[in-house]
Amino acid sequence: MVSSVQQIVMNIPMNQFDLARRNTIESQAMPFESNNLSDIERRKREESLQDFLDKQDWESVMVSLFNEKNGHPKFSKAHAQVFEGQSGHNLLHVVCRHQPPSLVVEALVGAWPFLSSDLTSESNQSALHIATMHGARSDVVKVLLRANGNAASQKDKFGRLPLHWACCPRYYAASKTPTPDDTEWINPGSAVIRALCEHFPSAVNMEDIDGCNPIELALQGEAHIGKNMLKVLLDTSVAEWNAKIESITKDDTTVDSFYMPGYSRSAKKELLERCRCLAPSIK
Repeated sequence: MVSSVQQIVMNIPMNQFDLARRNTIESQAMPFESNNLSDIERRKREESLQDFLDKQDWESVMVSLFNEKNGHPKFSKAHAQVFEGQSGHNLLHVVCRHQPPSLVVEALVGAWPFLSSDLTSESNQSALHIATMHGARSDVVKVLLRANGNAASQKDKFGRLPLHWACCPRYYAASKTPTPDDTEWINPGSAVIRALCEHFPSAVNMEDIDGCNPIELALQGEAHIGKNMLKVLLDTSVAEWNAKIESITKDDTTVDSFYMPGYSRSAKKELLERCRCLAPSIK
């Protein structure tokens, strides 16, 4: 039976992909599990892969990562997990900084499922955080959500969820440092926003450590906010608030659970009664 990773590699489009060049790449990307690799040789092959990523040469990336004959990964599990040891970025984190196609992400998640759950040591971010931070397309976001749906509700060290990052405009090239004159930015996409909102709708009303929710970040940034994107965010926000009001006002037992300094129990109850009356009118 053909493995999922092997099938993905077999389906790589090879249009205008010279066989001699492919063989050269193959020879440069021998298995990292070899006990005979020196540290220098290992670094050379890491740099070779990084160069392909910077150029977004995805065919070369796939040949560097997987054996075309059997689909086996050319990285050891340990190396994939600590690809950038100092920053705590694993191989999937690194790839997700370069706006990869879903084909590549599916292959990586298929080979090393744990990569989608690993968090960076420096920022406590998952691959989903990094992908949305660097302008991933909606098909990539959906692959990562299927691999690790909990990532949508995990806050990083900035108190941000993937939805927060998705609502910010990001510079297009992970390998370059933006300047004030640069115009090549990736603006938030409504399909990505919709996928994240559908998976974890509560995120739209959650604030980061600076007190900003995703809607505020979208409006504060330099992005060109589309009507579809804004509608998805606002509709999700209203639905979440309606659900919250309904859940906390359905009986008197919720009164005591409110932390409202200076309010007596009767004052809390009166406020909840007002919420009950207001809830049906919110559209």
